[in-house]
Amino acid sequence: MYLSKKISLQVIGAMLAFGLTLPAFALNTDRDQPLEIEADEASIDDAKGETIYSGNVIVVQGTLRLQANKVVLTYDKKKQVDLIRADGTPARFKQRPDGKKYDVKASANIMEFKIKKDILNLRVNAKITQGKDTFTGENITYEAKRGLIRANGGKSSTGKKGRVKVTVQPSSLRRKSDKKADKTE
Repeated sequence: MYLSKKISLQVIGAMLAFGLTLPAFALNTDRDQPLEIEADEASIDDAKGETIYSGNVIVVQGTLRLQANKVVLTYDKKKQVDLIRADGTPARFKQRPDGKKYDVKASANIMEFKIKKDILNLRVNAKITQGKDTFTGENITYEAKRGLIRANGGKSSTGKKGRVKVTVQPSSLRRKSDKKADKTE
């Protein structure tokens, strides 16, 4: 099946029927919100077990927003989404975690969400931000179940080893910025 411009409600219904789930760091209420996908083109290949959205892809569900040039959904044998891959220059993701005042924002040229394992892999120019705290590197892996982040700096085009950069605000600065956010919300 091949579709162009706005994706039909049938495709969105099919997505929900396949059981698309969000990573564990999402707001619990996001899972109960409608899934909306827009793209210039869509291709569903049941035999291969994948759906491909391309051309200015925008995925929205509750507080989740994903923007990419291309999004590929890969299904397991039970027709459940197993892997979501987003490619962009960069692809961008944001979502509000439960109990947090700030969205988690991520960007990378390649994002892979391993749904069953609750793992987010960011590759090539990776960055995760929450509030004023940032984590950058060539590659970042976030394991939501374990609350574990791993990063490496990769190598530059000259072969020089890259570095990871982490900026964490002191707790006193966080409390001040939280109060400012409360006043502006």
